[in-house]
Amino acid sequence: MERLPAVLTLSELARLRLADGMDYRPIRKAMGVSAFGVNAYSADAGSLVIEPHDELGVGSGKHEELYVVVTGEAEFELDGETVPAPVGTLVFARPEPHPDRVREAARGPQVGQDGQRPRRDPVRSRG
Repeated sequence: MERLPAVLTLSELARLRLADGMDYRPIRKAMGVSAFGVNAYSADAGSLVIEPHDELGVGSGKHEELYVVVTGEAEFELDGETVPAPVGTLVFARPEPHPDRVREAARGPQVGQDGQRPRRDPVRSRG
């Protein structure tokens, strides 16, 4: 069985151009992550980075999503509010009713995304 890498840079990931002009980089498959979904998306300045969506529809998985802006800047729309997101920003989107959550690049960002269904029991610190 092939051993998948434990350390990668974004530039080492496959870059798949999607029909809407976004670039998708499948982190989960490249590293063999099985506990949660994790991917990276990028786009040219002023372009859509993540398509408008919610996690409530049929087939959505009802995932919580955590976005991390790795390079550039982005804008997130959550509950109708525009949230500026410079490099280093973390945005947590819960699977609650939201209007369209549009993410537009301000300066060609790389946005990492992790999604998983919420746990029934909260994770607690042991220390």
